[in-house]
Amino acid sequence: MAKFGSCQFTDCRLLGADFTQTTLIATTFKNCPAQMINFSEAYFQKCQFQTCDFTDALFLNVTTRLRTKVQFDDCQLQRVDLLDTKLKGWDVSRSTLGEWHLSAQDIGGLVIAPWQAANLISLFGVQVKA
Repeated sequence: MAKFGSCQFTDCRLLGADFTQTTLIATTFKNCPAQMINFSEAYFQKCQFQTCDFTDALFLNVTTRLRTKVQFDDCQLQRVDLLDTKLKGWDVSRSTLGEWHLSAQDIGGLVIAPWQAANLISLFGVQVKA
């Protein structure tokens, strides 16, 4: 169980890295290829992710401090597993989403862009007709 506070991971190759049960406070990940990274059971407080590739990442049962923001800017969030992670305070509005695995009860409070809505709603079997 590791703890990082006021840290910055820049240009780090994090392919398959294991951050299970890690505490991340005021931590930034920038320009990191992080496919298949594992954040299961991690704790996030005021974290920022910028220009990172989280394809096939695990964010299972991640805890976020109440009234804090988790920001994803220009990140790839494809085939991401978010089961049992409350997404309130997470802002993915400036990132690319696709094929998320999550529960409907966990999506409340997630910040998205209008163009992402059709992609997310399709996860629940809803079809958007033009």
